[in-house]
Amino acid sequence: MKRILTYLLLITTVAAGCKKDGETNQDPLYKRWFVYKIEKHYTDKSGNPNRNFKPWSNIIDDREIFFEFTEQGQFLTYEGIGDYRRTDQAIIYTMAKNAGEYKYRLKENFLVLSFIIEKTDYNELTTYEMRPF
Repeated sequence: MKRILTYLLLITTVAAGCKKDGETNQDPLYKRWFVYKIEKHYTDKSGNPNRNFKPWSNIIDDREIFFEFTEQGQFLTYEGIGDYRRTDQAIIYTMAKNAGEYKYRLKENFLVLSFIIEKTDYNELTTYEMRPF
């Protein structure tokens, strides 16, 4: 009887350990991220730096400005809720008021999202460096 209880305890311990391993393999994108830093760069239509605008970078470290990506494809932000799908290099999102695309990079403990706004005579590249909550 003692041997059976020992085996049951061993099996329970192994099963609990396997469950924890499965949880740690979760996609690193699936969490809530806040904007830590914003950078803007400006180019002319040829891709050269625009002399009329200086690039800038600002650490804002603001947990009120957040994005959250769920495994089910839901996109939650400080502006509302929508859906997203992901490719190797982009996150394409749709919300009630707008839709768009972010180029993304996942690094160890941060997410970088960037997008380009095309103006009449120049382009504006905006990059968000995001940190997990």
